[in-house]
Amino acid sequence: MQSKITIDSLDELKDYCKNRDECISESEVYIRLNGGLRSSKYIQYYEDGSWWIEHQSCDAECEYKNDKEFKENEPMIFKALNNGALIKYRKEGN
Repeated sequence: MQSKITIDSLDELKDYCKNRDECISESEVYIRLNGGLRSSKYIQYYEDGSWWIEHQSCDAECEYKNDKEFKENEPMIFKALNNGALIKYRKEGN
């Protein structure tokens, strides 16, 4: 069974997405949109401060060198963070 967990800050997103295998194989990250729709993404945060993201709606992959570049190019993710709409699934017991 899985439960929905809201990601509420950039630090929480970094912590959650430090391990690519965990983020992709066990967890789904998505933005909750109006009308019950969602925009699924896989996000990876690396120790050097860079980011990787795959947008499931279009199979686009993007890489960013730092937080500033990530914020500038992914405004929907940060809007979702600020509005309680960035969601991860977590298996019960994890």
